This record gives sequence, structure tokens and C-alpha cells, in this order.
Amino acid sequence: MGRAGIYNLGTGRGTRCWIPTVSAGPRRGDPVVLLASPERARRELQWEPMHGDLQEIIGAAWEWLFLHGASAVALKRYGNSI
Repeated sequence: MGRAGIYNLGTGRGTRCWIPTVSAGPRRGDPVVLLASPERARRELQWEPMHGDLQEIIGAAWEWLFLHGASAVALKRYGNSI
């Protein structure tokens, strides 16, 4: 049987998401910036991200859901916020 692994499949570029939060300031040890690097996945799986822009990623996910019959479920769950 094959070996299991955990991979971070980000793009290595940051994206700002404006989500309502309660700010309490940083905790000791919190990183100033946190990026998802796909380097391990590239090296071990020969994986490359197909999309780099957040809007493109969301659009591709929605298209996949639509093409695979899951759009009604997603629309019911998330409404027009997608």
C-alpha cells in the first residue's frame, strides 16, 4: 500500500479575505504573514496549481459543482453568496 501524506495546496501568494471578525490583537508566537506553499506537493507529487487567482479558483469550483449536478445543493446551502 502507498504512503500517506499531508500536503498544503496553496499557491504561495497571499489573498486578503474580508470576513467580519473580533480583533484581539496577535498572540505571542503568531506569524505576521501566513502563506500556503505548494512546494512539498510540487516536489513529491509533481503537482502544480491550475489557478492562481482567488476569483478564478472560486469560479472553477462553482463550475465543477454545476457540471457534476451539485449546483442545487450548493445554491441551497450558500445562496447567492458564491
